[in-house]
Amino acid sequence: MPEFDQFGGEYVQERVKRGIKERALVVKNAAGLGFRKKYYGGKEKYLQNTEYRWLPEKLPFSIATEVNIYDDKVMSVLVKPGENVALEIQSESFANSFRLMFEIAWSTAEEFFQRRGEGKIA
Repeated sequence: MPEFDQFGGEYVQERVKRGIKERALVVKNAAGLGFRKKYYGGKEKYLQNTEYRWLPEKLPFSIATEVNIYDDKVMSVLVKPGENVALEIQSESFANSFRLMFEIAWSTAEEFFQRRGEGKIA
């Protein structure tokens, strides 16, 4: 969807400009590979403060959501065509629950690339 593609590009640029650190889980499929190439291919500066890991392509369900966890907030955007929905929930307990799920998935995910100076850059 073009509107989310534009948002993604603007988000990456602004995050890099502000020096905001990010760890992200991305499904290892054509869309994930395309995202990596488009926004990070050949852009060393964009790799600063960035650490991504792959989730397996074969999951028991389709993922059409981006979830961001920061401070005491969980922000989610449904990116499925025809279902444009965004929400933000401010709750320390809710955010901590999502952090726990993220950390569990992170610990088993395959390296995508890491922040410069912290190991392999794929």
